[in-house]
Amino acid sequence: MLIFLAGLEQTEPKHVGILKSRVPNAFYSYYYMRKDKTDKKITGVKKYHDIVFVDSGAHTFFSEDDKIGAAGVHQKKTKMVESPQEYFDNYVIWLKRNYEHYDYFAELDIGDIIGQKKVNEWREVLKKENLYSKCVTVYHPDCMSWEDYINMLEDSQSKYVALEGDRRHRKRLPYIKLIKECYKRNIKVHGFAMTKDNVMSKLPFYSVDSTSWKSGEMYGCIPYFNGTRVQNAHVKKLKDAAKAGCRFNLDLLHHENMTENRLYRLILGINAYKEAQIYYTKLWKKRGINWKV
Repeated sequence: MLIFLAGLEQTEPKHVGILKSRVPNAFYSYYYMRKDKTDKKITGVKKYHDIVFVDSGAHTFFSEDDKIGAAGVHQKKTKMVESPQEYFDNYVIWLKRNYEHYDYFAELDIGDIIGQKKVNEWREVLKKENLYSKCVTVYHPDCMSWEDYINMLEDSQSKYVALEGDRRHRKRLPYIKLIKECYKRNIKVHGFAMTKDNVMSKLPFYSVDSTSWKSGEMYGCIPYFNGTRVQNAHVKKLKDAAKAGCRFNLDLLHHENMTENRLYRLILGINAYKEAQIYYTKLWKKRGINWKV
């Protein structure tokens, strides 16, 4: 099971160069990268990572509205200046310009807002622009029928699709049923923001992504892998982490230079999820599912 680490582009510039080579599977967001008109943030990143996955930044459209609707409840409010069509058009231009710098990209998965007809039209544009072979199409449960889902799988050129993560106020998707259809067709399936232990140990996604590796920097805790899952310990509970076989550089954890302190916590987060990737890959291999990652 591949675990993509998201949020590198939002890390302090002085940290990025140090962290890139430590992250095998990187999840970059077009929403943040597009602000860099010189493309410096995406140029050359493939030399650092095994796989580069570009996310469309679709969540920013849903975060405009805090009402309960097709898109669910979203607390963060980010007013999008561009319309969905303008955003898509600019996304296509950026994808074409930076085609050599990524391995896969997620389509602009806002079917709940624009409807499946428009989603299908946009997929045709991606095909016309010779981008579709790297496109990870996404299942939109609120606007797609089962037949639409099967057609999406049959139409995939990248042999890689994605499923939305859990949402508040919405019944959990039938993930096992959805994933089985992918495996029947030798299609890889990604789970957006699905790195909780009760997900990775029960649902055989080919890959998942998360920003949780940054928890140490964000919340001042110490992320570590305890042998079966990633945990976050506070300084007062380092003994628990030590019992799990984890070793820390106390000088860096308590470094008076906060830049060095935060950097070390980020490195601990990367290491924890790399260990988790090895563990879950082996776990599913024992169950008969071998992704050959």
